[in-house]
Amino acid sequence: MLKGPAARRAILFAGLCEQAYTQYKRGGNYVLAGGYKQVGVFRGTLLDSKKELYGFVLESANEFVIAFRGTDSAEDWVSDSMAGQVPFRFVRNGGKTHSGFTALYASMRQDILRTLRGLPSGKPLYITGHSLGGALATLCAVDVAVHSKFSRPRIYTFGSPRVGNDAFAAKFNRLIRVSRRIANTQDIVPSLPPRVYRSAQTRQVFQYAHVKGEVPISFRKGGIAANHALRNYFAAIRLKSPAYADALCNKNPGFCP
Repeated sequence: MLKGPAARRAILFAGLCEQAYTQYKRGGNYVLAGGYKQVGVFRGTLLDSKKELYGFVLESANEFVIAFRGTDSAEDWVSDSMAGQVPFRFVRNGGKTHSGFTALYASMRQDILRTLRGLPSGKPLYITGHSLGGALATLCAVDVAVHSKFSRPRIYTFGSPRVGNDAFAAKFNRLIRVSRRIANTQDIVPSLPPRVYRSAQTRQVFQYAHVKGEVPISFRKGGIAANHALRNYFAAIRLKSPAYADALCNKNPGFCP
């Protein structure tokens, strides 16, 4: 259940995920909510395509935030369909993860870790993402917990697909204390890849498991895309703390989905 500070943080992070999309669409320009400053950006690539912006690292007086965008180009959809698995080589005994998500994360990993190395300790790190961005955030959380000073990152995702097998989920569940995986019960994406996936090409069978922290919400907007859209996640979540959401949106024009 989302309530109190967790609800307000989910509202804020949904806005940051929206701005990760805006950053990509506007060539690096986006709206920051009051109190945050950008301390890093990161780019990723697939299939030898040019590198694209996938998000940013922010700092406020009290915390750091990494925000990932979701799918917004043909290359991303190719990645989504690459549902075979590879060892999650960045973490010992990390299980296996979706090959497309992992390849994309690998292409931006050094940008992220380099930025984190330059940041002071003493503040918590939050990681957030929508859709494909939620998958990237999940991979990043495990990696960062092991390979940075931020050994206890906290994660909020929206409409994230499954990312890896049972061993990966178990590793995540041991390392990550705070996980809020917000999922619309009418959204098909959190049910993908299926729990048991058989490759049409190789006939190999892969098992997928969700990480902990499911926070179910429910809205029906009439179609697959609408039931997954970040703007509709935001509309549902803002009802958990409407006064906070109204203040956030009014004080930061263009920030909210």
